[in-house]
Amino acid sequence: MLHRALRTVALTAAVTVVLGAALGGATAWSEGAVLVGGARGALVGLIVALVVGVHLSVRTLFARVPESLGPELAAGSVEREVFRLAGVQAFPDAVSVLLLVALLAALAGGDLARWLPVAGLVVVLFDFALRSRVHWARLVAA
Repeated sequence: MLHRALRTVALTAAVTVVLGAALGGATAWSEGAVLVGGARGALVGLIVALVVGVHLSVRTLFARVPESLGPELAAGSVEREVFRLAGVQAFPDAVSVLLLVALLAALAGGDLARWLPVAGLVVVLFDFALRSRVHWARLVAA
């Protein structure tokens, strides 16, 4: 399961970095700063690949993509139950964090508004990870 998901993320990262570098270099061609534009484009491509990686990882854990067709997430497995329970409990918290981030970003503006969604995502993923760990310990020990 994880090998296929990691392969997809690696391929996505390679494609987005190359495309970002090419587009960044092409847009900076007239300014004579092709290397700087290409580096910025590659960085944007890497960030896009990171976002896609997180998205694919979450969808894989919840058996929503073909990459998750493996024994680890088969119906009735401990792993699937752990992710289901953690997801059900973390969802209301994720909505609350999203609302808080939206409110703070609307009120703050500027640089703070740019980084608040990232901070919100980190909080939500940390909450999910903690809940998964608790459910894993409970279900495996039982």
